[in-house]
Amino acid sequence: MNRWKYWVKKSALPESNMLFDTSLLRTVRKAVDTKGIVIGSRKLFSILHIPSVTSKGSCPSKGPTLIIANHNGVFDTHVLIQTVKRTDYKFVALTLYTIFGKTVSDRLLPIYRHIPWLHRLYEFPLQYEVIGTFPRIYSHKEAQMQNRKTISCGADWISGGGVVSLFPMGSVGKTTDGYKWKTGVGYMIKQITNPKTQVVFAHIVGTRKSDVWAYLNPLLRMVLFRPQPLSVQYSKPHLLSQLVNKKEGGREIAQKLEREYNKLFSPSK
Repeated sequence: MNRWKYWVKKSALPESNMLFDTSLLRTVRKAVDTKGIVIGSRKLFSILHIPSVTSKGSCPSKGPTLIIANHNGVFDTHVLIQTVKRTDYKFVALTLYTIFGKTVSDRLLPIYRHIPWLHRLYEFPLQYEVIGTFPRIYSHKEAQMQNRKTISCGADWISGGGVVSLFPMGSVGKTTDGYKWKTGVGYMIKQITNPKTQVVFAHIVGTRKSDVWAYLNPLLRMVLFRPQPLSVQYSKPHLLSQLVNKKEGGREIAQKLEREYNKLFSPSK
């Protein structure tokens, strides 16, 4: 057992004194596993007094679809979960999302990483307090190999007619000079084989990185977290074949998509 795991176990407190609101998260887990991920997500927002998510536009009701969204904070995936009205919806997100229930794995396309030390300060106790295990720390090479498999799985799901959401501004992956999007979105697109695939851009407003404080125990949450309205706007669908040239490299495709996104949702919007 490494020193970090030893420290967490030795410093474990009664549930009422834990750092995180385990009662909240276990309630959400139960709702997800018994009633589904959409209801579980709404249950989370209800307990936290976050108003119902407002949305404008929508993704296609059927057919192969890739949703590409901005990434402002920890509730972004929940915003999409609550507004993408398809049962074949899968989302690319960190493996940490398994804290929301066992059935989340049915929808999750997991992203792996070598967890930074700063993130370990809350991810380790969070997962341990909720489900009793610690996150696995992958080497950079191991994470890269796993993420390539995830990208391929996402492309296969879309090619088979499903819908997948992706945050190209996420913390994992490489960027190029002058651009903010990771190149993974380009490599996923190169592997999509269905010619009917459509791309929908989604612009999320109101989420913040500091929303992570919402998971703290109620006393700390009352001081550090302030719920606010959240919204998302979906663009009209774009046929993938008319949007990018798949013969180009993943980097070039990612750059093209970022430019298209910025035409629709400039930083000032």
